[in-house]
Amino acid sequence: MPIPVREQISTIDPSYCIEVTDDGSRTLLRDGNRFHSGCGAIAECDWVYLRGVGMNDETYEDWPRSILEVGFGTGMAMLRTIDRALSAGQPIEYVALENSPISAQILEELKLDRDLQRPELVPWFLERWDHCLRSTTLTPELSLAWDAQTKVSVIFTDAVAWLTNQKPGSERKFDAVYFDPFDPVINPELWQTEVLQGLWRRINLGGRLVTYCVQGEVRRSLQRAGFETHRVPGPPFGKRQVLIATKLAAEDPVPSDDQNSSG
Repeated sequence: MPIPVREQISTIDPSYCIEVTDDGSRTLLRDGNRFHSGCGAIAECDWVYLRGVGMNDETYEDWPRSILEVGFGTGMAMLRTIDRALSAGQPIEYVALENSPISAQILEELKLDRDLQRPELVPWFLERWDHCLRSTTLTPELSLAWDAQTKVSVIFTDAVAWLTNQKPGSERKFDAVYFDPFDPVINPELWQTEVLQGLWRRINLGGRLVTYCVQGEVRRSLQRAGFETHRVPGPPFGKRQVLIATKLAAEDPVPSDDQNSSG
């Protein structure tokens, strides 16, 4: 099937362009690379990430209470996740890593409130995001709280360093990970086994890592890091398969240097 010609809209920053995806939602392009699937930005977020970590389960028993996103990008996944949690009355703590934050003026043009149950989340977020990015010194972390059980933190950092520099055993743990950097060709450093091992250590037992990439080498790297991987159907009219990696064993498959030297 030929790729459809999609509407593109210029932004105040010539390095970014808005593209209207096939489900009517918008994404960004930078140097020809899409932040979300051209088949549907919202469809990708809802199907790959929210559905992938169990947030379509109406019993709520397996819903994650804490999520780490690697690659905050446009903030769409964060907004749709906390919107879903708020609508269900479920607690959520959302932490994202980002080293190239996008201006609020560009994000505003993406119409991120599309199909949200609580569209007021978007101006709430963008106002605080804009204030943070306009400060003379970028703070290392933006922390927001919609209410007592809905919290968001965006850490402005290099994800590779953040995921690999902490001593094993000291890392903060999460119930799920949205692994959303560009693909291994564009960002090869983020797909190294060492980085995936760092993610394994930050996921609670039984937790899931979900990603759009199903390449064979990516699956093998996740398996070497300790995950059990499964390819599952992708969103309707989109990519045929996406990937879920689950942490099923508590024992670190790659002993630290301290553990190696202790024997």
